[in-house]
Amino acid sequence: MTRSIARTPRKPKAARDGQGRATLVFRDFVRQLEKLDAKPPKTIRGAAR
Repeated sequence: MTRSIARTPRKPKAARDGQGRATLVFRDFVRQLEKLDAKPPKTIRGAAR
């Protein structure tokens, strides 16, 4: 789901200009989620414990 949202630029140019920082933060957040997803479940379980 995160990938489809990140790859669908449906925001107008005006909104992009107004929320430039928000977009950058959101993209960073999505990147972190993708990295966690890429890691194996064993690593996540070990870190949780």
